[in-house]
Amino acid sequence: MTRRLTAALAPVLLVCGTASGDTLERVAIAPAAGVEVFTRNVARDQLDRDLFQDPYSSVVLARIDVYDAFPYLESRTFQIVSDPGWNRLLLGETGGGLTAFDGSGTPFGKLSEPRGLALAPDGRILLADSGNHRVLILRAVTEFDAVTLEPVGSVEGLARPYDVAVSDAGTPEDASDDRLYVADAGRNRVVSYALDATSARLMASVGELGSGTGRFAGPIAVAVGRRDGVSTGEVLVADAHNRRIVRLRDEGSSLRWLGSTPDDFDVITSLDTDSWGNVFAAGPNRGVVKLSPTLEPVATIASGTTRPRDFHVVYADVHDHAHGNTVRRGEGKGVLVEGWTPRSGIGLWRLGVDVRNLTVRNDDGIRADFLLTDRAQVTAEILDPVSGAVMARTDGGVRDAGSGSLAFAGDDFLSNLEPGSYVMRVDAASVYEDGPTARREAAFSTAGTAFDTPHRPLLLGNVPNPFQGATEIRFVVPDGGPAPASIRIFDAQGRYLRTVLDQTVAPGLASATWDGRDAAGRALGAGIYFYQVTIGRTRLVSKMILIR
Repeated sequence: MTRRLTAALAPVLLVCGTASGDTLERVAIAPAAGVEVFTRNVARDQLDRDLFQDPYSSVVLARIDVYDAFPYLESRTFQIVSDPGWNRLLLGETGGGLTAFDGSGTPFGKLSEPRGLALAPDGRILLADSGNHRVLILRAVTEFDAVTLEPVGSVEGLARPYDVAVSDAGTPEDASDDRLYVADAGRNRVVSYALDATSARLMASVGELGSGTGRFAGPIAVAVGRRDGVSTGEVLVADAHNRRIVRLRDEGSSLRWLGSTPDDFDVITSLDTDSWGNVFAAGPNRGVVKLSPTLEPVATIASGTTRPRDFHVVYADVHDHAHGNTVRRGEGKGVLVEGWTPRSGIGLWRLGVDVRNLTVRNDDGIRADFLLTDRAQVTAEILDPVSGAVMARTDGGVRDAGSGSLAFAGDDFLSNLEPGSYVMRVDAASVYEDGPTARREAAFSTAGTAFDTPHRPLLLGNVPNPFQGATEIRFVVPDGGPAPASIRIFDAQGRYLRTVLDQTVAPGLASATWDGRDAAGRALGAGIYFYQVTIGRTRLVSKMILIR
């Protein structure tokens, strides 16, 4: 196999950029090779072969090692794709070769219709070997840029299992309490197991054919609930013929039925969750729908895809050798497996954020209502549409995806609002490292408000951000008389660069401009910079991005 092909198949740690306003944005899977999506045509052009017959599911093994000496950081990424058409798995590492695994020559025999895949926290791979009515436990063996799979155990007594999911039970560092969940479609049930090194012990099951509570009709996708990167004990099941997503709670010796939410799919073939508990549901005739942790639809990929059947959220195990700890981190990326055609196949998507359905209520105070499509830091401002001056600002903190609102209180107003028209601006900054931002604005009118100057110092940020020529840093001095104020600029390593303001400032809105130069007047390079605003005895810090 060629390195060009592998770069197209498994580049999930590529930088996806920081474009704003897109919840799910397709990015080139191999930009250096000019490959947007890995398709049948790409495989034929680069390898002179089809490679897949019918790819179904995918998982990514990603590891990042951080050292306190050279090489400081190493990353390795392996991707595995199931193909029930050719009864095999295809696997490879970014920049390395590709291999196929079909079970031949192993004590467990050949695969038959391999479908759903899942990763255990320790890197083992669980495979729904549907045609053999079992789940295989596989160990990935990596050496440099090569990866091989060794089956070490199996879970028998199933009937056409379609999907699998693994829970870390809230303790990713402890493998002894891991749980395996199987969508056992042939028996219309969901089964839980205590997952051991080479086997699994039956713990509980729920389901039989039907449509009411405790019954399924074609459970073919399963996922675990997550919160802040760890499993919550909740299990999500796509109940195909009943067209609903069922929520279960793992209580050890039983799976308790919590309820269900109708879906508008004809069939959901995969479910997956990100670090914050958002759910991604994929179906060939519907596309990919992103749902909030409460299963409220917040975004959809429909156009531009061809019969999608799996969406896999990428995680990386970050090993900090200096401090001896390991963290599993959501990477803000997802791999989409579509129908294998000349123009579709395997693609990479960036998990972004957007603010939608923004409306303003002005009956009992002023409030912004909106739909947030991902977890984000949210702020809202009221602006004068003529001057652009900020009249009020409130910080909503970190919010989960879903419908929400921000109300303005007295301390949020920087000056009185005269009767007239204003602009509501809501900003959302993704909580992913170096994640994107989104902004939405809506016009509204008010009969006027009367509020005093805020009683605490406020940092309103810098506009624009990112910036190219110059940016305005805005802050508020509270009531109580003039106060000494200063703004100092630092680079990403914390080195002092310049002071752009150092004087006594009257209460109210104030600002200073930085032109991207240091104290000697030298233009600085593109990158992340920090500014420290001191108002009296209060110090406030934020960051900005300079582009060239």
